[in-house]
Amino acid sequence: MNPIKLTTAEIANLWANYQTSTMTTCVLRYFLAIVKDESLQPSISYALELSQKHVSRLTAYFQEEGIPVPHGFTENDVNPNAMPLFSDEYLISYIQNLSKTWVSSNAIALTISSRKDIREFYTESLSSSSALFNRSVEIMLSKGIYSRPPVIPYPEQEQWIQQQSYLNGLFGEKRPLDALGIANLYSNIVLNNTGLTLVRGFSQCTKDEAFRRFLLKGIEIGKKHIELLSKPLKQEEITIPASSSMFVTTSTEPPFSDRLMFTHVVQMMQISMADYGASLATSMRRDIGALYTLLISEVTSYSEEGTHLGITKKWIERPPEAVNREELRKL
Repeated sequence: MNPIKLTTAEIANLWANYQTSTMTTCVLRYFLAIVKDESLQPSISYALELSQKHVSRLTAYFQEEGIPVPHGFTENDVNPNAMPLFSDEYLISYIQNLSKTWVSSNAIALTISSRKDIREFYTESLSSSSALFNRSVEIMLSKGIYSRPPVIPYPEQEQWIQQQSYLNGLFGEKRPLDALGIANLYSNIVLNNTGLTLVRGFSQCTKDEAFRRFLLKGIEIGKKHIELLSKPLKQEEITIPASSSMFVTTSTEPPFSDRLMFTHVVQMMQISMADYGASLATSMRRDIGALYTLLISEVTSYSEEGTHLGITKKWIERPPEAVNREELRKL
């Protein structure tokens, strides 16, 4: 056992990583079973290999530290023999978005880790997830299904903000969207398209009526958010992402347990809130800032509703937490 104890940041990230890695292992096992395009198989196999390696490393960390290994997700949560629920185009788009999430989460985990072995783990994970991202983007580009962000004319000279009206948007004349504002709107639409396809698929194969109602509400929220995020781009005649190649089949056979599908949807909401928050922080037009504030509020409310459902169904595993000193003093 390492004489240096894990910090709260390290325990939290290892625990969350285990949940995600066991879940994606199940998802990728199914994807590998249903993919038809042979050119996509190596990338799905590589992603699955990374996920499985993470599970092994994380399990070893917990065992070495004497921390109970989380339940996470197992082979009981996936049916690799289920009929295909998604198109091949969606599978590679999912891999690309998954690798983006891994890059971001590994980078954050690395910067708040102290112990050398943990930092080395996240450094290696960051490298492999970056490789997966690059591989998936190249495949999508070669197939013409990658949503490349819009192009604007290059600036001809340096410019400085001269007036407070630069921030306008709610009232008065609006300035054109800046490059980062366009990129954020576009990226959030792509993420919503990916999530919307996933939720549509889950909604037609779950057998739990309460969960289905929750998913159907999520579909409506996702469609609304795509419309709201698209509006500023359309007003300035900027192309918005298409999602026609990412479709859900007619299968109603569930490939995953309801708990796995629920957890996946919750994680998608967390990613959306993080992306909306980052977009809000860099927004320099008041109407766009107000838009992200509204979207965050709606996702937060929907997420809370999901938490209530998950607790009722006993689908949420309790994360590590501090000792309740007040309870100890009552003994």
